[in-house]
Amino acid sequence: MTPVQFPVHQNFLLNPQAWGKAEHRDVVNLLDNVISIFYSNLNKGIINERPVLVVHSSLHNPPRDYPELITFNETSFIFLITQDTSWSQYAYQFAHELCHYVINIPFPPKCDKFGWLEEAICELASIYTLKKMASDWRINPPYPNWVVYSDSLNSYADNIIHAEENILDIPFNQWLTSIMDTLYQNRVDRKSNRIVALQLLPVFIEQPILWQAVQYLSNVEVTIHMSFDSFISEWEAFLPADLQAGFSRIQEALFQSTSS
Repeated sequence: MTPVQFPVHQNFLLNPQAWGKAEHRDVVNLLDNVISIFYSNLNKGIINERPVLVVHSSLHNPPRDYPELITFNETSFIFLITQDTSWSQYAYQFAHELCHYVINIPFPPKCDKFGWLEEAICELASIYTLKKMASDWRINPPYPNWVVYSDSLNSYADNIIHAEENILDIPFNQWLTSIMDTLYQNRVDRKSNRIVALQLLPVFIEQPILWQAVQYLSNVEVTIHMSFDSFISEWEAFLPADLQAGFSRIQEALFQSTSS
């Protein structure tokens, strides 16, 4: 079947198979809206324009039971595992993989010591985008009748934010220090990734321009002996002057001693 081109971000295409009861046009318009909302905070001049094909994970060979971004022969493939009209789930999964696409670090990287932070930031992208979509759709949904989905988008995000497993019984920086060695070995610990994401969420809500700082993550050349402090300092060094002042808020969030 012929891929369906996104109407606004035309380097994105949808493989129209295996989305269940969802209309292809609706999936495309939903995902295009996710891109518009996420890109609204970015430096658009440095977003890569590599073609992207969005595919259902069941069509991966072998089939996958999780979302994923894969780049092959100058084309990126975003695999999603949702179906039918679960619009919040589409948005949540797609925003995460879209964030990986924007960060644009080749995978697997030469050294993946701080891959957990990329995963946390992409989890943050999902939650942030859902909350922003919920707000925007109250006024300007992709279709007028989709205004009713605003509450479900917001509830989906809030259920993630307020899950009991996110509550820490020690200060955040103590917790992060205690699991750092484990994170170095495993970038995908969804529970830990989410706790870090939620620590950063208020910062990015307050200063959405900091999403532009995320676009410079790929500039840092990570080495096996690099400390987390050094990684953050090198990331900051690549930022333009107008982002460096706000970047201190990211540093405070990651290193502060208050409980999450």
